[in-house]
Amino acid sequence: MSSKRRLLSACGATLLASGLLPSNPAQADLLIDVRNPNLASLKSADFTQGSGPLTLDVYAKMTNVAGGAEVNAAFQEVQGSFLSTGALLGTLKPAGSACCGLASETVVGFAPFNATGASTGYSVDTSSPADGIFDIGKDLDGDGDLDLGQPNQDAAPGFTFIRSDRGNKASTQGAGNVGTVVDAGAAVEWKIGKISFTPAASSANGQTTSVISPGAKTPTPRSPRAPPSTTKALPPIGLATASPPSARRW
Repeated sequence: MSSKRRLLSACGATLLASGLLPSNPAQADLLIDVRNPNLASLKSADFTQGSGPLTLDVYAKMTNVAGGAEVNAAFQEVQGSFLSTGALLGTLKPAGSACCGLASETVVGFAPFNATGASTGYSVDTSSPADGIFDIGKDLDGDGDLDLGQPNQDAAPGFTFIRSDRGNKASTQGAGNVGTVVDAGAAVEWKIGKISFTPAASSANGQTTSVISPGAKTPTPRSPRAPPSTTKALPPIGLATASPPSARRW
């Protein structure tokens, strides 16, 4: 019998922005957001048993940029974790592009955010003997399904790493830049990658989950001309309480 499950997707985090231009230290806010590609329902999706995985887009959005977002905002890289939290169990996987010329290595980011150094977010080596290559994710929140990333922000291996080889600006700022100016010019956002969620076969009708990134950070910038920004606290958005579709909708 068909089983309908609901997934609510959202992600809020306060981050340090690597590659923020110009060269002088500046303040900006960076939000990493997970969205349903279905424009009619950006923050929710219904599953039917056997329908396959749901692919979710990952965005970076920069606001409150000194000197104006369109001209000065530039996003380069971020590392962190993606978790599904709620009664609806499932597996999160990277669904972006191949990284670094290795066709077998699909990472979360896609061009230009799949540059050398980008990683899957897998953190478990299943080979015997171990070969040092992470093959699957791990359960980061103890709910019994597989997430992407690591619980320890001070240990870089195993984190999802999305990166470009240089700061990427709004598309109005020249060739190769892919950012979109939004909010009447007050912000720039980039679609930086994709993840997929495959619900467990045991999922029951009316179960829900939220896909979140509870903590993430950017590595130390690689150039003294690209210092990190300072950030303001951004509250989480869209962290929905599990409920059947007939109850409170998001």
